[in-house]
Amino acid sequence: MMFAAPLGTFLISSTAGDLFGPSQGHQVEALGVNNAPEHLREVSDALDSPRISDGSVRESGSQTGSSLSWGTAILRTASCIWQVGATLMLCLSGLRLRRAGSIINNASAAVPDWITAACQRIALQLKITSQVNVVHSVDIAVPTLIGWLKPVILIPTSMLCEISPQHLELIVTHELAHVRRGDFIVNVAQSFIESVLFFHPCVWWLSSRIRQE
Repeated sequence: MMFAAPLGTFLISSTAGDLFGPSQGHQVEALGVNNAPEHLREVSDALDSPRISDGSVRESGSQTGSSLSWGTAILRTASCIWQVGATLMLCLSGLRLRRAGSIINNASAAVPDWITAACQRIALQLKITSQVNVVHSVDIAVPTLIGWLKPVILIPTSMLCEISPQHLELIVTHELAHVRRGDFIVNVAQSFIESVLFFHPCVWWLSSRIRQE
């Protein structure tokens, strides 16, 4: 009897597989699982659950990959726009500096001697150690300071004949104050920041306030 029981069980299971086919054989197995004790059914459910979780993991992974691809595309587009804008702004700043250099080269140094003497005297009072030159030019409409290491004060040619010497001395004093504070290098740094952060409206607002003051 001990050897006959296992043999009978094997014959019955093989006969069921032949009669019902593979799918029905699984149904028999399912029925066997359903008729099994409760703790065995819990083990079977636990073994089947990773299949469902694997599918959900693959689906969530594909969604994450698509969102990352969209984010990468947006970042690349924004980077290209920033590179083009910053390059154009830096080129404009370079053209302005080149224009200022050409104005200095075309300016005339034949200013009255008393203007040069007044410039040297006021520079000593303001403790300016660098040599400041005063020239006049027909290419500008308002007094302008250009340069940092070798600053040059540009005065419109028309002002030499239209305003009094006292007003000219005040103009020279005002421009020397810019030299004392280093405003030219501040303007260069400001232009660079405007070029790099051209997309930020607060930068342009601050730049306009600085120019007004």
